[in-house]
Amino acid sequence: MLEVRNLSVGIATPSGPLALVEEVDFRLEAGRTLGIVGESGSGKSMLALALMGLLPPAARASGSIRLEGDELIGLPEAALCRIRGKRIGMIFQEPMTALNPAMTVGEQIAEGVQWHENLGRRAARARALDLLQRVGIPEAARRLDDYPHQMSGGQRQRVGIAIALACRPRLLIADEPTTALDVTVQAQILDLLRELVAEMGMGLILISHDLGVIAETADDTLVMYAGMPVETGSSAAIFARPAHPYTRGLFLAMPGHAGVPAGAGQRLQTIPGSVPEPGRRPSGCRFADRCAYVIEACRAAVPPWEPLPGGQQARCIRLEELP
Repeated sequence: MLEVRNLSVGIATPSGPLALVEEVDFRLEAGRTLGIVGESGSGKSMLALALMGLLPPAARASGSIRLEGDELIGLPEAALCRIRGKRIGMIFQEPMTALNPAMTVGEQIAEGVQWHENLGRRAARARALDLLQRVGIPEAARRLDDYPHQMSGGQRQRVGIAIALACRPRLLIADEPTTALDVTVQAQILDLLRELVAEMGMGLILISHDLGVIAETADDTLVMYAGMPVETGSSAAIFARPAHPYTRGLFLAMPGHAGVPAGAGQRLQTIPGSVPEPGRRPSGCRFADRCAYVIEACRAAVPPWEPLPGGQQARCIRLEELP
């Protein structure tokens, strides 16, 4: 359904082009979920904006994004407007800023339906009511005329999901859909997303920094670091055998993962340093400056993909030598 090949995003600066995202490749089939994980600054949200055609004015995408056979790179804005909302829906990271405070939630859900499907106001409002009920808003008929500030964080997130689903898209992108939600509401949102993927047969891209969220929801996982994928494969394979040193570091920093006990008083490991900013990234392996296994050859060139059993791949030249 979705095929991304050699996708890169760059921005022009007075000192030359600056790469934000580089060499992203993946495929997503209908009815499956791809999890994209990495620290803040890894390029996850920029990748999502590239897929939606919502990059900042100075940024440019290259490579290929094919949705059900149709190439999206290079499409004019008018054509992208007909795709956004209709064929691709997006749940944005922070619902309070994503929702319009001057419009009722019913108006915001109905707006896309009226635009893409040319429905009248009454029919669009009926669709909005159905969607609010579908995403689990209690007393949906009454809440239809509420404004975003009158709802809790979890309810606003459900409204964001309803807006993204209003035109029954083939692809849904969820950018940190459970950020700042308590554990109970987070579980409800993830359950809802799983149900919708199964029911509507759409593809879901779930972006998160939380490995637990990815483990619960995603069929396949793409690990991003400093704008570049460093490991990919089925979630089962990656969670059973994380290969890249960066992926291992993420797992070791999570309680209860990768053999690390979740008991009280257990000190978790950390990854030293921070994600390098664009323009300050190493010329070779992006993780070289933070990696405990780095050698000089790691800095010479970007490592190629190394195949692993079960279709898993990782960008590391020392995979066979790592303990």
